[in-house]
Amino acid sequence: AIAAALGVDVVLHPVAQETLTRYYEQRGGVTEARLRMARVPEGADLIPNRMSGAPGIKWGNIFIMAGVPHITAGMLDALTGTLEGGLPLLSHQIGCWCAENEVSTLLADTETAHEGCQIGSYPFFREGKVGANFVVRSTDPSMLNDCCAALKTGLEALGYATTDGGI
Repeated sequence: AIAAALGVDVVLHPVAQETLTRYYEQRGGVTEARLRMARVPEGADLIPNRMSGAPGIKWGNIFIMAGVPHITAGMLDALTGTLEGGLPLLSHQIGCWCAENEVSTLLADTETAHEGCQIGSYPFFREGKVGANFVVRSTDPSMLNDCCAALKTGLEALGYATTDGGI
């Protein structure tokens, strides 16, 4: 599916095939099913896996790793020093006793007006009432503060009290 999304073929990676053949030599041998783990999108690089024979896959900025947490941790270890970090994602939560659908237009308009910010809405039912926590995210502290202020002002203009930090 990833190869199709990238518009490239799926190929049998020779190094992955060799690694799997060696790994399964003492474990019943490599089979067609096991060899599927050597199939990668064309042009992919391998991510070493010291826990089992199946390597992870890197294609551009896409990383495909095992679903088993301790195996993934080992693969991430192998990538130490090679991943480019970005600015930290900052967030602030605003709680409000309102139904999400009553403020959906405000949420969309506020997010559109504050490029560089995203607003997540997390509705809940508590104490016999409907409410929502809105999480504003940005890598820019000033943009984050401006968006939060606008959201709080908008909610209060609609008659809803806000709670910093969420409910």
